[in-house]
Amino acid sequence: MILSGVPICLIIFVSSTITIQIMLRRNKSGFKEKCEEYIKREEMAENTIKKMPSDLPYIYPDKNILPVKEYPDKAEFKKILKKQKACIRKSELEMIYFEENYSNTDLKLKYGKNNLDKITCLEEHYNGYIYSLLDWAKELIALDNIQDARIVLEEAIRMNSDISQTYILLSDIYSDNKKLLSELKQKAQKNKLRLKDKTIEYIDSKIECI
Repeated sequence: MILSGVPICLIIFVSSTITIQIMLRRNKSGFKEKCEEYIKREEMAENTIKKMPSDLPYIYPDKNILPVKEYPDKAEFKKILKKQKACIRKSELEMIYFEENYSNTDLKLKYGKNNLDKITCLEEHYNGYIYSLLDWAKELIALDNIQDARIVLEEAIRMNSDISQTYILLSDIYSDNKKLLSELKQKAQKNKLRLKDKTIEYIDSKIECI
C-alpha cells in the first residue's frame, strides 16, 4: 500500500522511531519525576485552606490624572465615550498585581485553595483595567488627541502593564525625546513584559533615529 508515493510501512516505522526517541529523551530529562512532583504539589494545593490574607499586593489607579472629558453628542465621539466610560468603571474595582507569574497551583499553596476564586477575580480586575487603558489610548490617538493618549499610556505603565503595545505606542509619542525613550526602555527591561525583546528592540530603533 502506497500513501502519496511513500510506503505506509515506512511511515509507521519512522513515526514509531520518533515516538520512542521522544519517550527516551523525556525519561533522560527526568520527565517522569517532574510529573510526579507536579501531581504531589497539586495534591498539596488542593488540601491547603487558609484565611483570606491581609497582605495581598493591591494596586491603585490614579483616577485624578485620567483625562476624562465631555464630548459632543455626535456619532464620531461614540467610541471614545464608550472607551472612557469603561476605563473609569474598571478603575473603581479592587485589583491586585503580582510581580511574579504564579500558576494556580502556586496561588493555592501560598494563599489557600478556598481563596483562589477571589484572588483570580482581583487579578482579572487588574487585567481588565490595563486593557481598558490601552483601548482608550488607541481611540484618543485615532482622534489625534496625543497629549491625553500619553497620559493614559503613562498611567498604564505606572500600573506595570505587561502589554507590549502600550510601550510601543508610548515610544512613538516619545519619538523625539531620547531621555524619555531611555527611561521607557529601563521600565520595559524590569517588567515581566510579553514580547520583551521585540519591544526593547523597537524602543532602541526610536532612540537610534534621534
